[in-house]
Amino acid sequence: MTTTTIKRMARSFFSLRPVRDYAISTHRANLGLAFVLITQFADLVSTSVGITYAGATEANGIMASLLAQYGLFGFAVVKTLGAAFLGWHSYRRRYAPWVIGGLYTLVLINNIAVILWL
Repeated sequence: MTTTTIKRMARSFFSLRPVRDYAISTHRANLGLAFVLITQFADLVSTSVGITYAGATEANGIMASLLAQYGLFGFAVVKTLGAAFLGWHSYRRRYAPWVIGGLYTLVLINNIAVILWL
């Protein structure tokens, strides 16, 4: 992989206006979308369980202040909107859904570890 290819991938990935790759099959695009949405939902559930039952705290300062001000309902609304944005942003993109889903899988693993060891 050349430096130019890596730069092009980075510019494409971090663009706010996603460039859709219509060579990607609808099946693969839908799998990527499902991966993003499932990991977002799992993060929401594991964070809620950790805060409610395990005495965990939210590590993200913005989300922690949102939780303090609006509770779990406000947190869930923002997470749902974020999941919708990430799903839209990553749809029919070659790497984005897999990178986003992979990162949130790591977040989920961390949440589960915190719940189990608190």
